[in-house]
Amino acid sequence: MPRCPWFSVALLATACRPAPATFTDADRGEIRRLADSQQVLFNAGRYGDAVALVFAEDAVSLPPNAPAAVGRAAIQEYMKGFPPVRDFAMVHQMIDGAGDLAVVHGSYTMTLPGPDSGRTITDVGKYLEVWKRQADGGWRVIRDSWTSDLPPQ
Repeated sequence: MPRCPWFSVALLATACRPAPATFTDADRGEIRRLADSQQVLFNAGRYGDAVALVFAEDAVSLPPNAPAAVGRAAIQEYMKGFPPVRDFAMVHQMIDGAGDLAVVHGSYTMTLPGPDSGRTITDVGKYLEVWKRQADGGWRVIRDSWTSDLPPQ
């Protein structure tokens, strides 16, 4: 019998723990597919559907110049006040992960109504997202932050 029975229990518990899932090219492709589908919905003005497609129920979004939106419903509520967008495009500069977490970093462009009627503004910025594999194997955003590269208006 070992002199440190707690060590044996800890070793056994560690040995019986399942190995962490591997982040694969298929995972990377699924995240890219979901983000690309989100862009289509966003350009169609279907902001609520875009949020429902990619955000986890308990996600947190950190939009610029606004308080954090905590939970999918709060993110959808925030998006109700978002102006109509045209030509929204995201460029995924990095999609990488380990186990059940992934990080996506990229840039975006979008055309928004300007402060003067008839004029538009093309916003350019960057984003950082944390995605998590869900119990059903699918991927959802759990943290989202984005900021414009333009100076404040």
